[in-house]
Amino acid sequence: MCVPVYQILGGLSKTSTRIYASNGLFDKHEPLIEDVIKAYNNGFRTYKLRVTDPESIVFLVDKLFNEMKGKIDIIVDAVQGSCANPWSVNQSIKLCKELEKYKILWLEEPVRVENIDGYIEVKENSNINIAGAESLPTADSFRQYFEKNTFDVVQFDIATSGFSEGKKIASASALYQKPLAIHSWGSVISILSGVHMALVTSNCVYTEYGFMNHPLNEYLLNESLQINDGYLQASQLGPGLGVKFNEKMENLFPYIPSEINTMISFEETFNLL
Repeated sequence: MCVPVYQILGGLSKTSTRIYASNGLFDKHEPLIEDVIKAYNNGFRTYKLRVTDPESIVFLVDKLFNEMKGKIDIIVDAVQGSCANPWSVNQSIKLCKELEKYKILWLEEPVRVENIDGYIEVKENSNINIAGAESLPTADSFRQYFEKNTFDVVQFDIATSGFSEGKKIASASALYQKPLAIHSWGSVISILSGVHMALVTSNCVYTEYGFMNHPLNEYLLNESLQINDGYLQASQLGPGLGVKFNEKMENLFPYIPSEINTMISFEETFNLL
């Protein structure tokens, strides 16, 4: 008999999980507001936007804050965790101070993931919750962050850590009395993995829903997900993760091998001689 993944993980610790819409890849406020309203009309009550330009983010948050008038909570992702050329710590502190009046839930990854001292400096000079770090894969890699009280909100990425290591990280978060917000990005496979983990994790306060038009999702879902007043109910989830393989995907999205790794390649060439 096929059962939901949450049952294999030990069973429900709650019957629903808070879930936030995650997108905000906009440099103008009009498409941002349109996307936020779409999320709100789809039942979401929390929205995360990403910083594409540090000079415009306060303006965008201000427009969002005043448009929604408290109807939706705001999260800001600074996207500095793996940034090749991260901001200075002072710039992150300055951004925190400018965002304080908007009462955002947290600022995510304000510095490179390796910069523990920078995390601590931002945290100690801010009244905003500081969150991280999605790229850490294991509970042991999170250890020094817990010991140094680096985060207010702990994030691990469900696709990076997986279920077994994720449960260890969640337990460590609980031990250090830190709320957990599971990070997930990509297709509904990642989203639902985060949901199943959240449903068995008592200290998980949020899980992430990539709120963009992912081309695979309509072919993967067993049935559409319904978000009600910011929550997703466990009763919606079917066997396994709640996804299926649709044979149409083989023709619609064929695998085309390449000699170039497009995840790391770049057009520029350098002559080192």
